[in-house]
Amino acid sequence: MDYDNDGIQDFISGSYDPGDIYLFRGLGGGKYAAAAQISDETGAALVHHPEEFREYTGLSTAEQTDRSDAINLRVASFGSWPATVDWENDGDLDILIGSFSGQLFLRRNTGSREHPEYDADAVPVLAAGEPLRVNMHAAPAVADWDTDGTWDLVVGSGDGAVGWFRNTGSKSEPQFGLYQPLVRPASDTKFFEQILNHGEQPTHGARAQICVTDYNLDGRPDLIVGDYSDISWLRDLTDSERDELADLRAKRDDLIRQSQALLKQFQDDWKNADFAAEREQISTVFARLDERQKPYFKESRSASFVWVFLRQDADTTDVAAQNEPANASSRTVPVAATETQDAHPSDTGGQDSSGTEQLTLLAVAEPVDGIPDEYDVSVSIFIQSGWHLYSSVPPNSPHRVTTIEFTLPEGVTTVGPTDRPAGFPSPQNASESIYTDLVTFTQRVRSENSGQAVSMKVVVNYEVCNADYCLPVDRLIQTVELNPP
Repeated sequence: MDYDNDGIQDFISGSYDPGDIYLFRGLGGGKYAAAAQISDETGAALVHHPEEFREYTGLSTAEQTDRSDAINLRVASFGSWPATVDWENDGDLDILIGSFSGQLFLRRNTGSREHPEYDADAVPVLAAGEPLRVNMHAAPAVADWDTDGTWDLVVGSGDGAVGWFRNTGSKSEPQFGLYQPLVRPASDTKFFEQILNHGEQPTHGARAQICVTDYNLDGRPDLIVGDYSDISWLRDLTDSERDELADLRAKRDDLIRQSQALLKQFQDDWKNADFAAEREQISTVFARLDERQKPYFKESRSASFVWVFLRQDADTTDVAAQNEPANASSRTVPVAATETQDAHPSDTGGQDSSGTEQLTLLAVAEPVDGIPDEYDVSVSIFIQSGWHLYSSVPPNSPHRVTTIEFTLPEGVTTVGPTDRPAGFPSPQNASESIYTDLVTFTQRVRSENSGQAVSMKVVVNYEVCNADYCLPVDRLIQTVELNPP
């Protein structure tokens, strides 16, 4: 987004502590200035609870330590998810800020499009006459979801769900209806643990961070959703071990529910909430249970993925079948498709990422002797001992075959198919073929760039596994130079 109307793209970011908003001003050419805190007209940090934040920053150091409500004043503004919008259709950009509690707050721009200034007060956004609220971690996006010419609010939440609030007013006097679901929640809380067996793929997680865009260029808005999960891969367990783990998980889940109830108490009445001792006790028991379950897992780690939810149109009957319960109006309501496309945790937006602990990618191009302007591109993948990639799998296999993609510049074309090694039968399943140690793919390309050096990209899509479990589907990217002899 162009924050200051200078024709150069900028971006803004929220933060965790104390929840202020930062501007990364665009310098052009894909470069950005260092983060600059955005302030309101009083000079205070732009947050969703400015009154509490001002009171806290006005305390002396001693008062911050001694006053019983000082911590509550400080954490009131923790966690911010900003989005810009011309709220009153007056030509400038105001800022919406999502909060930990799941509410949205408006900070009006009292300045101009080029020189924004923000009112000292935060105004709660309403939906159907009540404060708009989702289940924690409100992450807003402004988009015309129903394509009626008026912008709506699409909001991600801490439980991983995404919903939208239809603008029933106008561009200059927005009003919003009830929440309508687009993506189901992954969890009851902002935490989501996935326990996977060998070969199982993760699903979308909690803490939905969203972008609305026409991903497949069909003229309709789609959803791109970032998430968070704690993923554990099980080792081979006996029946009794599975029962023991299930009992531990049930006790942990109960503690999580107790903790969330305390958090809701704090969010609803933070000035009077006092539950530090109770929460400390829950945390101590939870930590003990967490340690007791570790021996059942082969590997555990936190992970964030990016998912694509493609838009589909459905009548209200279909909406109810896919999203129960559905707060659908009587008109046709767009919902997100249940099919998703998983993105890749190592994907750096097209930037090179040619190695992991398990794999190393080396791609080179060599001119073909006797054939001007043609090159053989060799794509070699070095695989760590004990790990393997898949060459081929049967139709119903949960595993992903390793594939190679080439992003070619103008004037460069492929010559024939990619030379792809066959692999050898997997020791675990003879119907699957795998690669180990080293595998090399070869693709011939032709350049019509009059002897000039150009570059292309090689993308390797893969699933890497060992004898016990598989890591999430991922990709490696490397730039290859085509240098004339």
